Parts: sequence; structure tokens; C-alpha cells
Amino acid sequence: MLLRLNRKAVTIKSSEGFTLLEILLVMLIFIIISTITLAFSPQIIMKVNAPNFLRQLESDLYYIQQYALNHQQAVNFKLDLTNKRYFAFSSSGEVLVEQKIPNSIKIEYGSLHSYKLYVTLNGNFTQSGTWVIKEREKVYSFYFLIGKGRFYFNEL
Repeated sequence: MLLRLNRKAVTIKSSEGFTLLEILLVMLIFIIISTITLAFSPQIIMKVNAPNFLRQLESDLYYIQQYALNHQQAVNFKLDLTNKRYFAFSSSGEVLVEQKIPNSIKIEYGSLHSYKLYVTLNGNFTQSGTWVIKEREKVYSFYFLIGKGRFYFNEL
């Protein structure tokens, strides 16, 4: 086939594309690589389970503090370890937060001997202390400080 562009002859070679065998070979390699990647993903997910849970818990506690401040309502927070969940509700009974606790995470008393927290109208916790959070070989401590409503967690 000949085309004329700017008075010069250009030839176009016909290409036949890929054969079925070549396409199947590429797909086979892709499937093998995907299978290997997915085989290791549960181990990767388990490694980040506790830090993700702690960040979510921290975020939810910030939320209920802001809710207490903005709505001028006290908020109750409770860990329900028998059902592996935690939740927060306002003094009017509205559920603000409800999250599941992953099965691999175990929460124990530290110096705070209660799984209930009370957030006052100004966003402060009425109790201070720690909870110990364990996941396999890792141990974390979640600290609730007195006054100003501050809290944080770190790995032990």
C-alpha cells in the first residue's frame, strides 16, 4: 500500500499482531505473579492490623471529644470485649461511633481499671490511666492523661 505525503511515497507494512500462544503465555506469567503476591498478603495485613486499629480508635476518640465540645453534651465511651467492639453514645442516647475490634487484638487493663470512659462537656476524660493492647508478639499502651483530654499510644 502506498500513501503520498508531501509528494513522497510512504509504504506501510502490514503487521500480523500477536499469536494466541503469545497472549496466553503473557497471561500465564501475569497470573503466576498475581498468585504469588496474594499468597503473602494475609501476613502483610496482619502486621498492620494493630497500628490501624489504634489509629482508628484514636480518631474516634478525637471525634467524640469534638462532639462533646461542639454540642455541649457529655459522651460515654465503652469497650465491649465480649462482642469485640467499641462504641460511643451521647447523653441523649445517640450512637456516635461503633467499630469492631479485630480478633487478633486483645485489650487488657493497665492502670485504668475500667473499659468505660466519660467525656465531659469540655472534652476532658474523667479518668486517667492506660490500657494494654496486645497483638501476637507486639504490645502497645494507650495512655489517657488527666486534664485537657489528651491521650496517645505507643509500642512497648
